[in-house]
Amino acid sequence: MAIVFSRTGVRDYDEWLRVFESHEKIREDGNISVVGIFRNAAEPDDLLIAIDVPDPDAFGEMLKTPMLVNAIRESGISTDVEYWAGDPLATVPLSD
Repeated sequence: MAIVFSRTGVRDYDEWLRVFESHEKIREDGNISVVGIFRNAAEPDDLLIAIDVPDPDAFGEMLKTPMLVNAIRESGISTDVEYWAGDPLATVPLSD
């Protein structure tokens, strides 16, 4: 599993979230889970989303499918959607 980040803007956060949550089955089928949705305090419709995916390359290809492109478009996105993969940097143990 790897973390992928997505950054985008939405026209209306509440409407976007409703549509986003309605696509949970797509995420379940792809063994994809949302780690967190973070809103910019100054621009609440500017989002950073952390997503846990089994394979970032396969996820990137999945994003190009008509089904996912349509799901993204219908959700109320107002900007291009950027995606990038990140890896854990370190684990800091709290006990000896």
